[in-house]
Parts: sequence; C-alpha cells; structure tokens
Amino acid sequence: MHALPFTPESSRPALLRRVRTIALSFLSTAALAGALLASGQASAAVTEIPYSGNKNCPAGSNEVRFDPVVAGTKTVGGFSVTLTLDQLPLGPGFDWSATGGTVSSVFVKGGPVGIQFKYAPAANSGENLHSQINPSNGRYYGLSHVSFCYTPGQARIDVQKDCADQIVVGDKVRSINTVTLINNGDFALTNLLVEEVTTSFEQCSLTAVNGVPVAPVTLVPGTKTAVPGVSSLAVGAQATATVECTGLTANIQNTIKAYGTHTTGEIDDSATSDPEHTSACDLPPPKLVVEKDCPADTDVRLIKTDAGLVVQVCPTIKVTNTGTEILDNVTITDALLPGSPFAIGTLAASASQSIRKCYIPTQTEQMTETDGATGQVYDVPSTASFFNTASATGTGRFTKVQAKHDDSASGAECKLCICDGPECE
Repeated sequence: MHALPFTPESSRPALLRRVRTIALSFLSTAALAGALLASGQASAAVTEIPYSGNKNCPAGSNEVRFDPVVAGTKTVGGFSVTLTLDQLPLGPGFDWSATGGTVSSVFVKGGPVGIQFKYAPAANSGENLHSQINPSNGRYYGLSHVSFCYTPGQARIDVQKDCADQIVVGDKVRSINTVTLINNGDFALTNLLVEEVTTSFEQCSLTAVNGVPVAPVTLVPGTKTAVPGVSSLAVGAQATATVECTGLTANIQNTIKAYGTHTTGEIDDSATSDPEHTSACDLPPPKLVVEKDCPADTDVRLIKTDAGLVVQVCPTIKVTNTGTEILDNVTITDALLPGSPFAIGTLAASASQSIRKCYIPTQTEQMTETDGATGQVYDVPSTASFFNTASATGTGRFTKVQAKHDDSASGAECKLCICDGPECE
C-alpha cells in the first residue's frame, strides 16, 4: 500500500467542514474510543485510512459493491445495504444503513485513490462518507465505486423463564412463571411458539400475554403451541407470557422452549426457572391456631370422689389450619390433660378439629376485676379460674416447616362459681 498525501477533514478550514458524527483520520482506534467515551457519544469509532488504488475486502469475507455508485439498496442473502447520496461542501458523499448483518469497513474509490472507513465495533450505519481530495482542485474525487465488507447477521431468539410465585392450594402447588421471548438477532421472527418440557406437573397453561389475560391455553409437554396474539417479533423486540403449572410437589425446576422462524429456518432456545432459589417463590409458611375454652356451663363442675367433692374442668381445645397448605402430623398437647399429647393427624386448609378432655386441677387462681372509678384491682371471692396452656403443632406438607400456636383458657370462660344468683354471673 502506498499512501498518498491525505488531509484529515478535522484540519480543513472550518467553513469547508461539515458537522460530522464520526471520528476521523489518523487517530488510533483506542484513541477514538477514548474520545467518544469522553464526549458521551455512543456511535462506533471510525478510522479513515487512505489508499492508492483499490482495497478489497479480506479473503473469505463478504462484500457488497456499488459500481457505479447510485442510490438504492442491494441485497445478498439476508443482508441488505442502502446507500443515499449526499452533496457535501467539498463534493459528493453518501450515507448508508444496513440490515441483516454488520459492516466492518467501507472502501470508497474515487480517481486513482480511495479511503477505507473502518468501524470499531462493526456498525449498521454511517454518515458523510466520501473519496479522497483531488490535489488539483482541493475537492473530493468523484465516486467511482463503493465496497461494503460485512458479516452476515444471524437469526436468534432468547427465552427467559422466571418463577414469579408459588401458591399452595389444598394438596397441590401452583407455580406462576413469567416467560420472556426476546429477538436478539438480526432478523424479524415469525411463528412464535413455546413448548413446555417439564413433565412433573399435572397441567400447565398459558394464561396471559404481555400482561393481558387470555383464555387459558393448555401446554402439553413435547408439543409446540402458538403464543396468542404474537405473530412476529421485530429485531430487539420482546414478548412476555404467563405460564401457570399445577402439581403435587413444590419447587419443581420448570423448563420451557421457545421457537421463532426466519428465512434461514426455525431457531430455538430454552430456559429453566428455579423456584427453590427464587425469593419471590418462597412458599408461605404453614399456619394454625389453637383455641381453648369452656363453652358449656358444665365444663367446670364439682364431682364426688373418694376424697370428697373436687373441682373438675373439661375444656374444649380446637385447632384450625389457617394457612393454605395441608398440615400433617397435627398434635395437641396439654400437660394437665390425661392422654396428652393427642394426635389429630392431617388437617386440610381452613379445616378444624376439636377435643374435649376433663381433668382435676391441683391449682386455681383467683379471678380479679378492676374498679372502673378508681382503677383498683381486687379479687372476686366467689370465683376461681384454672389456667394451663394448650399447644398445637403441625408440619406443612410441602414446606416441611412446623407451625405452632399456644392458648390458655381465660378465667371468664373456665371459672368456678360457688354462689347462686346474678352476682355470680
């Protein structure tokens, strides 16, 4: 290569320069990149290299050539480049844009010489390209031919699958996943399909697209299903779908495949959600409540024994599953009740079970009242109450977490009244 005298446009008289959005000659690529970053520009750095004669694209690379140079579009395979002629202050120039690939360099031939415009990184467009300056008149040579060195684009679809929630409903777990289809390739995609891969669920359905509910579409493992309302994806575009799956096991890793079609054929990608390691899909803890009281007047009574009359207390203890998860190994414990602990077994969501047991207390506590006028607390001599704690535990079927709750019967409910009359009530 023999370089001819070349004057970078940056050193030409200001009145003859046109405002440029590309970096110009004799700057190294690194220097150009630094200058662009410092100025806040996001466009590719461009280096102008003068040549004597022609400059071909590297062997084995791809080239689109405009010869003669006329405005319009040329297409090779899936790659297209459009050239728009533009009259610059120093002579003829042009802008260009490309789809279906990226351009690494453009060689502009004019007269006996040319300029190679090198893009780092490869670009999809350029502005104000031109030939070298003719030293005889100080203006650009006419455009003889233009060669674009390019890398063909690729069709590409990426899919993401993220667990958004897990809900326990009775003896089943419903996992809700967000599936995102992204066109990260160089071509528009059509015929968008999804395929549920995981077979561990009883059923999976697509229930929403781009946040809008749709009539549920059953996803059968191994079967490709069209995404409702999404016929195509432009380059850089994405679509989201909500997929809900129901099964008998929690924290199932759930895999889905996505497909898109381009002229080169069908492409695909797959993604797996991991609910066990996704905080949004932590299962809600199991819950239960135990209540202890004496609902009947005969729950605290005097009975005759060999030792004489003694007080017998017969509280009712009720345990309720207040969560959404089935509880296994539900047990009620009350240290004073004979036969404690008491195995309840399995308790469905919202279900309750009660036991009623009697015992003879060995300790009572005087009930108290508070004088509303003075705030003084005093004993009620006609009554005595019996305080002991009942506990209930159960293990969540899916979470394997233990739920626990304690309750003591209040004096107002389990009391001994040793007088008769309204003053005892």
